[in-house]
Amino acid sequence: MVEKKYINFIEKLTKMTKDNLIKWEYLDSTTHLCQNMNWMEGDSGLLAITGAISGKLERTYEFDRERSFYCKSNENYIVLYVTTGNPAIMFVIPPTFKKIIQLLPEDYGDYITRLLNLVESQFPSADAFIDDFLKDEE
Repeated sequence: MVEKKYINFIEKLTKMTKDNLIKWEYLDSTTHLCQNMNWMEGDSGLLAITGAISGKLERTYEFDRERSFYCKSNENYIVLYVTTGNPAIMFVIPPTFKKIIQLLPEDYGDYITRLLNLVESQFPSADAFIDDFLKDEE
């Protein structure tokens, strides 16, 4: 069920990201967060992070390392989690790794996608470089 407070949260997070008040990192760059995501059950893929980084799990799920990000705000983690071919899911994770909020694309997809696009634009990519390089010739 869509809740207005979550929409407001994502919109404020988007504005803060646009204003450079929130610093995003690639999700696979944080061993601490990835190791503590073993709380996730089922086939959503978060368990794969531990397996992908440590190699200790037999059953792993692959997440998109170039499109999955996290930031930290007031000791809480905010995760934009993408698996190949699927829309992004947002998680808000307290430092206890309990009482986690999961915002699904079915309910909040447009807002999450807008934020994800903004976050992705802050990271250098070879394609963006080539596009900018070719602009000078036009």
